[in-house]
Amino acid sequence: MKRLALTFALLSGLALGSLAITTAVNAAPSRGRDLRPSDEVRGANGEILRDGKPMTPEEQKTLGMAEAPAVVARAPGATCTVADAIATGGGKATIDGKPVDIKTYEVACSEGLGYLLEDRGAAGARAFDCIQVAAAAAAAPAPAAAAAPAARGKPAAAAAAPAALPTCTLPQNANPTASIQPIVAQSGARCTVTNVVFLGYSPASQLNRYEIACSEGLGYILDRPATGAAKATDCLAADAGGYDCKLTPKATRTAFIAAIAARSNRPCTVADGRYMGATASGSAFYEVACGGTTGYVLETKAGAFVRALDCLEAAGIGDGCKLTNVSAVAEAREGQYLQALHAKGIACNGTEFRVLGHDSRQRDVVEFKCADRPAGLVAFVPQAGSATTDITNFDCFEAEGRAIKCQLTSHADMAERLKLSMAAKNCDVSNFAVRGASDSDGLVVEVACRGSEAKGYIIDLPENRGPYTTANSCAQAASRGSEPCSLPENK
Repeated sequence: MKRLALTFALLSGLALGSLAITTAVNAAPSRGRDLRPSDEVRGANGEILRDGKPMTPEEQKTLGMAEAPAVVARAPGATCTVADAIATGGGKATIDGKPVDIKTYEVACSEGLGYLLEDRGAAGARAFDCIQVAAAAAAAPAPAAAAAPAARGKPAAAAAAPAALPTCTLPQNANPTASIQPIVAQSGARCTVTNVVFLGYSPASQLNRYEIACSEGLGYILDRPATGAAKATDCLAADAGGYDCKLTPKATRTAFIAAIAARSNRPCTVADGRYMGATASGSAFYEVACGGTTGYVLETKAGAFVRALDCLEAAGIGDGCKLTNVSAVAEAREGQYLQALHAKGIACNGTEFRVLGHDSRQRDVVEFKCADRPAGLVAFVPQAGSATTDITNFDCFEAEGRAIKCQLTSHADMAERLKLSMAAKNCDVSNFAVRGASDSDGLVVEVACRGSEAKGYIIDLPENRGPYTTANSCAQAASRGSEPCSLPENK
């Protein structure tokens, strides 16, 4: 069986910064459990036997209802409040080299999914759900049947019918899609089940795994552990983890993404799509590939469209866009941005940029790394087709005061830059924090200096980022009732 590696993505909250996905992979379940519980339990005429004696249907039900609840309670992994039960026979088995008497039952459960049970006495109890049982019966080859030897001068007798694997027969267990629906609902999946197949059992995790198809379109992989609630992973997320759902084919998964993409009002004939990850708050992200135009990323919540992000803006989500040539898009966009900056007289010998987001005026928030701007540059640049031509720009010091963290110009690079402003204090800057605007159009900055005897300072950093205008030690700032120093190095 193909290894099933599901992606469970947890992301930090999405702001202007990047978003990093972490992935957990579950071990693949196995079908390798023996579902043939015991020796032959039927008589020559097909009647159910218990202790070698045939049982009437009434006796089967009476024994089942009396004995099965206690067996369910002893069977690991069985979650069942018994609604109906029948005894299905008994027989002999050898366990750990010892002969063991076995009694077998079928139960229907108020939770939905029924079981076949084995009571093995001191050797414990086992439970196999009815979907698992049906899968084993369908997959297992029938045992070979030997023909009776021919008597001298007579034709050989016909081969005896091989013993079949046990199956579930109670009326409540006859419809697997109906029996698993309550468990699917418990998982939180938005799914009306139309089909289900058993994928396997994981001894390490003690869970059964199923694939389900849904009338809503997108199917799921369903994990049901021995204890606790079931967990559903949709087939797009399963695909991202390396499992190709059989009941929800690729075309159906792409159609699901296309239906959400239609709500974004972006011109796009959806050619492909993929799951990128989800946030702890419930947002899910999908990449959309468009025929003949640039793709983008969708954000959804509870299956509903939230917003569309272009691939540059979504570069920090998971592993970024993979279905669009991002390099070509970035090259064209960089030329557009730099042209807009230069048209407004804003110098930037750009070597790198990243899109942080956009504002309500249809302007992209962009960080630039400029060879001629050692303090970096952040600019609000009008998008193509935007009604505004206004550009707002500032360096990374002011950006930090606005809660925008530069990455192309690092905090360490900026601390190094501050050494020039602090030269008169002989301060080897180890850390800093922008506290806000100063009265002289500069910035109020707290600075920490390296060295055991070094003092921390509150300075007025001028607009040209030259030498400080004023500098008060942390002790002076505190004595004058100013905002106290708060960097760890200055406490």
